[in-house]
Amino acid sequence: MIDFRKLKTEVPTNAHLSREYDAHLPGNVRLHPVSTDVTCIAEGIDAVLDSFDAVIIQAPTGFGKTYFILLEVLPRVLQSGGKMLLVSNRLAVSYQQKLEVMEMVEPSEIGCLTPEGVLKKTDFGPVKIMTLQALDFFLSTTQGREYAKEVSVLVVDEVHYFTSDISFNPNAARLLNIVPQLFNEATRIYMTATLEDTLLPVAEAEGRATRPLVERTGARFSPLMLGQTPVIDLYQYKYGKYSSLPIRYFHHDDELYHEIRESGEDKWLIFVPSKERGAVLQETIGDDAEFISADSKGSNVWNQLLDEERLPCRVLITTSVLDCGVNIHDEDLKHVVIPFEDRTMFIQALGRVRFKGTPKFTLYIKTVSQKRLNGLVHRNSALLSLAAEIKQSKHYNRYVDRFRLEGDRTKGALLYLDYDGRYKFNELLYHKLLRQESYYKQLETAIDQYGDSAFPRLVHQWLGQPDSYDDRNWLDYNTIQEGMQDLLSFLGEYSGRHLTSEDEQRKFSDELHCFYQKITKNKKEPRGKRKFLEMAALNNCLEELGISGAVRNGGAGGGWHFSMEAVDDAGVTVEQE
Repeated sequence: MIDFRKLKTEVPTNAHLSREYDAHLPGNVRLHPVSTDVTCIAEGIDAVLDSFDAVIIQAPTGFGKTYFILLEVLPRVLQSGGKMLLVSNRLAVSYQQKLEVMEMVEPSEIGCLTPEGVLKKTDFGPVKIMTLQALDFFLSTTQGREYAKEVSVLVVDEVHYFTSDISFNPNAARLLNIVPQLFNEATRIYMTATLEDTLLPVAEAEGRATRPLVERTGARFSPLMLGQTPVIDLYQYKYGKYSSLPIRYFHHDDELYHEIRESGEDKWLIFVPSKERGAVLQETIGDDAEFISADSKGSNVWNQLLDEERLPCRVLITTSVLDCGVNIHDEDLKHVVIPFEDRTMFIQALGRVRFKGTPKFTLYIKTVSQKRLNGLVHRNSALLSLAAEIKQSKHYNRYVDRFRLEGDRTKGALLYLDYDGRYKFNELLYHKLLRQESYYKQLETAIDQYGDSAFPRLVHQWLGQPDSYDDRNWLDYNTIQEGMQDLLSFLGEYSGRHLTSEDEQRKFSDELHCFYQKITKNKKEPRGKRKFLEMAALNNCLEELGISGAVRNGGAGGGWHFSMEAVDDAGVTVEQE
């Protein structure tokens, strides 16, 4: 039991959980919206954190969640003679937490351990620090389950891991199922900046836990209380740290290469969606760049980044291995590139850069095209159909053999091997796929309305800048404007003309298509026998470019007729000859 009650009363504020949870807060969750005037975690909690109900702290990256645990919770644990288990989802996070705990409980050992030694060490006096992957294995042993009974405070940092990593770490499903029950005598504190996808699964897992028969004090509960399940107190903090962050948008990577070359000695942090993409990017940029991934752990670049919390080179390219809990304090870092369309991955990646006051760097985001979204939707729909098939079948072993042969890791994650040695359907991954389906539909609606600017507009909203979208923030804005002026001049020359021969039509089509490619960075494939874009495709190009013009049949004379169009004072469309 940890008492954080205060003499003052908390001022109520309106709560706004992201996405659907505004109207569908789980029944066992009590929401405590914290005033925006509160600037540290401890000030916002006015309660007793007991040994049965759970606590979720939802606060922005850099708000001080870890410091709350180390400076407020840990001293109380030490004073009471209890034990704390601190878990997170990345080795890098665990490494930094270990150094901070060592300074408090075992300062003399800091200089005695190499970085590898710190990573291997798990016990620091009454504190045990592990990754969630290591905890999963530990709880499969008798020793681990006995240890769980001794823990007085369990802290799960970056709890969104349970859903964000589930597609390639299916054991997260079995771990979440047992954590509330095995640690039901401990104060359980879950923390994250991005709770949206994880709140419901955590609430359901907590709802399946039962009250222990005997507390540590030996006092027995009334039989009337034995059927009770935990209540989750959700403390929600807000902070407009990104409201003034400059944001630039781009369509293609070659636009980014130009910016990097022209930025002098400025430092860049570039996230990439895969190791393959990172390797290509490093080769393209050259000697100025270093690339790190999960395979880089223990390397000189990796260790230097964790020890100094500064970029060890001018351009650091990284996968999502850094996206949780790793802190970078580097005043020379001026540019951050994030290509993720998933909000959790995006916010966690952005949160790696720590700063005081207003941001001193520029954020670069890549637009989500309709083609890219179609691929995401198709993949997600296929996985949902397969999940429904598996869920109905119940014959799991034949699917396990099939997925092993196919080598598809995400399909394989639809099933997980439980602690009892039996395969079970992964409800947690199914939940994530349903959430993604809903998100993709929202994004598709936005793209229908706004085109390429849909995702940049969405990011502005995520970062507390709802009205900040500006066409001038596109990296290729000047190129596009020049291209549009040249295109309008070209079309003006053709307006009112009849194109009777195939050569005339081909020349007009090829030149218009060339302008279209230069401005949109997209290419259309001819479908007819004549190997150039026909009228329908050309009119589609004009519509996408927002140009009031049309190619029509030439009438009795045959061929094509092109004209620019305008709207008169009466609102009627007229041709411009």
